[in-house]
Order: sequence, then C-alpha cells, then structure tokens
Amino acid sequence: MKERDWFSNFAFRAFREYFPGLSAFDTFVDSIAADEEKSRFLKVASFYKFLVKDGRFSVQGAEEAKYFDETYRFLAICALIEWVEPRVRVKGFYSWVSKSGVAFPIQGPQELQVLHQQYKSQSRLVTKMVSFFRRLDRASKRELESSIKVHGQPMPIDEVARALYGLRSEFMHDARLIVELSGAKTLSARHMEREITLPLERLERIFERGVLLRFGYAAPPSWPK
Repeated sequence: MKERDWFSNFAFRAFREYFPGLSAFDTFVDSIAADEEKSRFLKVASFYKFLVKDGRFSVQGAEEAKYFDETYRFLAICALIEWVEPRVRVKGFYSWVSKSGVAFPIQGPQELQVLHQQYKSQSRLVTKMVSFFRRLDRASKRELESSIKVHGQPMPIDEVARALYGLRSEFMHDARLIVELSGAKTLSARHMEREITLPLERLERIFERGVLLRFGYAAPPSWPK
C-alpha cells in the first residue's frame, strides 16, 4: 500500500494508548487480512486524529460556548462510523416505509421519490451506527447504556445508537446544535423522559474501542481510560 507509510504514523498517534509501541501497532495492522481493510483502518484512524482528537471549531466572540466544537467533533465521529461500517444489511424500502408512520396511499410519484430519498439517507447510517455499537464488548456497552437513561433505566445499546443518530439528524435537518455531550446531565424538550450524561470525550474513547474491535483487536480485561 503506497499510502501506508504516510497514514501509519498519524494512525498510531491517534491510537497509541492501546499499544505498547509502534512495533505492536504495525503487527496489529499486518493482522488485518485485506489491503483494502488495512487502508480503511489507517485512513479512519488518521482522519479521526485530524478531525476529532486534534480538530477544534470555535466561533470568534463565543469561545466559551463548547457546544460549537462538540457538535463539529460529534458529526465527524458519525461520518467515520459510516465509513468504518461499509457492509451492513438494511431493511427494504417497503418494510421501512410501512413502519415510518406515512399515511397511505402515497400521493403520487413526487411524494414517493421524497420518501425514497429519506430512506436512502436515513436507513443506511442508523443501521451502520447500530452495527458499530453492537460490536462493543460488554463493559463498553454497559458504560454507554448507563449514560442515556429513560425513566431512570439504562437505554439498550440499539436504542443508544438510534438516540445518537437522532442528535445528528436534528443538526442535519433542523440546524440544532448538540448540547447533550457536555457531560452535564441534560433533559430533552422533545423526550422529557430521557436524560443524557455523556461527555464527548467519553464517547471518543468508546468510538476508539469500536474501531479497534471492528478490525479484529481483542478486547482487554480493562481499557485505557
């Protein structure tokens, strides 16, 4: 792979906490069977370093408002999850539209086209996010589930993935900045029964674990903090 030497250094610096040294990191990369997958891992890890670990977004005059930066970095994590999960099965269009609350009959080809565009843009990413978080080891799942509660009870991991996808969608479709990832307990105006206590930095650590597990890393008895 021509790009390995260039990306490998950045990727190692993004995930160095999980390896005793560069040699162990290179051994892990070598264990990824297909060159295409090696390249995917190195690029995902490198872009994670650029966009999330090192990337910062601030607004002049509003530097104290962390949620601009938290929104930017969270959206980058969602984009990287979509990239890292290239092969997922999604439900068919008819099954999706049947459960979407659409009033039947559909009023003509234009409405059908709009629904199909929504299906293509929404179904793919939410399915990838569910697939990504399902792969987590049990301890990481519990940690994430306990950070989002409904009526005081931890949210199952599939619903956590959908809730995080919902935060992303509210920004993409309604330009709503993401304030739930500050670490302070937040209650949703639209979901009064839901409370979120999830610092973005903790989500970053869980994302790192998910990426490593996706490419065959063996979950240790305890993860780096």
